Amino acid sequence: MTIQDWGAIGEVVGAFAVVATLLYLAVQIRHARVAATDESRHNRVAGVRDTATLLIQDAQLRHAFVKTAGPGWEAMLKAVSDSCDVSIDEACLLIWWNSNYVWTHWAQFRSLTTAEDTRELENIVAVW
Repeated sequence: MTIQDWGAIGEVVGAFAVVATLLYLAVQIRHARVAATDESRHNRVAGVRDTATLLIQDAQLRHAFVKTAGPGWEAMLKAVSDSCDVSIDEACLLIWWNSNYVWTHWAQFRSLTTAEDTRELENIVAVW
């Protein structure tokens, strides 16, 4: 074999290496994008849970929210209060706690794509 033959073989091997590297980088970028999307979703859900937790922990804020939320919210609280035999404030606490529960599960399962995961998430929300 001549030097030129070795050079041609090197060019072919180099071309395959470049293609393999580009494929690897494409896969890495895709996974990084999915991870960043999941992280962003988790951060948004954490923000929603933190807001709901404030309403759970701060009675004055909770009462102000109930006063300004409108008649639909008050009707829902009254229905929960009557069906669970609790006060309006306790009904509000139950609703916010359950909202946190659902948001937590939604954040955990949202990025999963299997049919079983989707059914489990739908079941959790339906039962709630």
